[in-house]
Amino acid sequence: MMRTRPVKILADADQWARCAHQGTALLPGGGVGLAWTDLRSAPPIGDGSSASGTAVGLAFDRWGRLYRTDTTSNRVSVGKVGPAGAGTGTGGPSSPDIKYTRPTALVVDGDQVLYILDPGASRVHLIDLVSGTALQSVSPGPGTPAGATLGKVGVLVLLHGPDRLVVLDARCGPVRHQELVPGCAREARPVRVAGGYILWRRPDGRGYIARHDRPAGDGAELEVDGATDIVAWTDNSGRPGLLVARGPGRPFLRFLEHDGGWLEMEPLEAPGFDGGAIAASPSGRIAYSSAAATQWTAGSAARFVREGRVLSYRLDSGAYGTRWGRLFLDAIIPAQTGVALRFLTTDDDELAGPLDAAPASNTARGVSADAVVPRPDLTPPFPPRDLLDAAAAAVPLHRRRNGSEQPWHQRSADDPMETFEQPVTAPGGRYLWIEATLTGTGRVAPTIESIRVEVPGHDLLAALPRQFSREPAQADFLQRLLAPAEGLLHELDERAANRHVLVDPAAVPQEALAWLAGFTGLALDRRWPEAARRQLIAETFKLYRYRGTLAVVARILELYLGNRPSIVENWQTRGLGGRVLGLDPSGPESPGVGALGRSTGALGRFSVGGRRGSQSSFAAAAHRFTVIVPGTLSTEQRAVAALILDSQRPAHTLYTLCETHEGMRVGGFRVGLTSYPAQHPVLGPATVSHIRLGDDAVIGYGSITVPAPEASSAAGAAAGGGG
Repeated sequence: MMRTRPVKILADADQWARCAHQGTALLPGGGVGLAWTDLRSAPPIGDGSSASGTAVGLAFDRWGRLYRTDTTSNRVSVGKVGPAGAGTGTGGPSSPDIKYTRPTALVVDGDQVLYILDPGASRVHLIDLVSGTALQSVSPGPGTPAGATLGKVGVLVLLHGPDRLVVLDARCGPVRHQELVPGCAREARPVRVAGGYILWRRPDGRGYIARHDRPAGDGAELEVDGATDIVAWTDNSGRPGLLVARGPGRPFLRFLEHDGGWLEMEPLEAPGFDGGAIAASPSGRIAYSSAAATQWTAGSAARFVREGRVLSYRLDSGAYGTRWGRLFLDAIIPAQTGVALRFLTTDDDELAGPLDAAPASNTARGVSADAVVPRPDLTPPFPPRDLLDAAAAAVPLHRRRNGSEQPWHQRSADDPMETFEQPVTAPGGRYLWIEATLTGTGRVAPTIESIRVEVPGHDLLAALPRQFSREPAQADFLQRLLAPAEGLLHELDERAANRHVLVDPAAVPQEALAWLAGFTGLALDRRWPEAARRQLIAETFKLYRYRGTLAVVARILELYLGNRPSIVENWQTRGLGGRVLGLDPSGPESPGVGALGRSTGALGRFSVGGRRGSQSSFAAAAHRFTVIVPGTLSTEQRAVAALILDSQRPAHTLYTLCETHEGMRVGGFRVGLTSYPAQHPVLGPATVSHIRLGDDAVIGYGSITVPAPEASSAAGAAAGGGG
């Protein structure tokens, strides 16, 4: 039986944080890359008490609409991000009873109530965005409102004179307050609040960010010179953090919470930033004010160092004289960049003068910028400098053409990560250190995700005569010489031992999906998403049992589109075949009866049981159905959906494909048949008589940005009025 070869792994964030870094930075999910130029050392910009731009407040509602304050015109405008965005129109949330003196910060709570801070009047104006009406104007207490953020319960309002936080609720006004005492510097004052954090500024421009519930004198959590504004931010994986602005023309700094400290991410470019306001949209993008309009950030502003090194802590094989095997490295190495490895082994348990741990350049905790490593005393030691300098030179990496060494492991087609291989070029020894040297161009840098090292390596030397491995130098040479061939055989054995995954639709490699589908008689369409093709194979036999039914047609369309369509047979919406006997008492008189219903089927000028004319109700509705798809289909999706319907519908039926686009129209729809009332993760419930359909609310599925709908294959052709 084949024996799985154990490996030593460097993969998660804690392992990489415990390594010694020189010019390298940690990745949030685990991994390491090149560091970038330190942008935190910026000259101070004023005292941070006010923004230099005219717009000092930005906020988004759940519909993605942007609200912006303007201290020049003393108004609040509503619009969108871009050249024709907020600030260029004349409309905005207002009321004849509200006169803005100097509106600044804006906050939208979960009930879609807009809080407008008016320091000139020392009040906070509340406007219901659903109905567009003013609720009230309240005084948060003695002092001047300086900032606000959405808290766990209500809205946190920062007041000056004295400095304190007030919890404000739209229903009952101010709830409670908390006095603020600077724990980081006595002369600092709070200037901004975001999430659970407060930005403190000193007169010399030094900024400190600390939790608002941190005890006085407990120190700052983060120091950023020149910080003028902060906003709560979440990365693509949902990890919380903060984004810090530092005045006009400077990139925004980003920090993620990391093991009780902070992990700095690549800064964001903000061309034309006027120092006014920043805000996070419901989709997670960052908007900022500029002289012309409100703009989106423009990607990474990082300038990477050209070379960096990361040294692993000591890896222990557990046996003296161990010959380490192959090393596998998962990395992204763009053109003109590179990664080189060198190794150091020893059997000595104790070494004099080991190197000290060096934190990554983007880790920070308080003002000392120490590495965030829980229990650093548990980190295995590093080698001495002289031993490291004596290690063999690095050799180039080999990119594996067939991907990872793990059996049947496949990455998605759009994953840029690749697996590289290299034998451990060092003599046998119980302990191993790995040093990786990363080189980049300044604008482009490589990243390493994980490292795996076989321990021990292959044992082919034991099968050869002893004379071939009696000398250590000869044994090392043979160990490396036989490693590639033995590794290939070992991987083939592992694949054979795990060949059961080839008949598992969820685990089979992507290139073998068509082969597996052939056993069920399926010819897969490559236009389908990979996950949908896998699920179709898994459900094939169950679907074949009921082939040709509405349930199967709907299920196959759902697998491809991701949303379950509604299939309406036309007889369900045909109404009555003829006119109705009897009239409303307030209407015209009943017509005279001028024929025999039994012989002619006609009573006067109306008929019972059928439509007068050449087409009967049976001919209009029988064997016909309408497929109503939520949303708007692309040209490719529409072609694939038509192919599914042509191949899966009963041969004697006709169909119409209808798309709902951005929503359904009011009038002529049938709930449960031709319409989809649903809750969207961004959109909230609509209030009847307080919404404008197509403007600030839609019924059914919607999105923040609705693309221009393409021509539907049968727009509005659904029986009974359409989608």
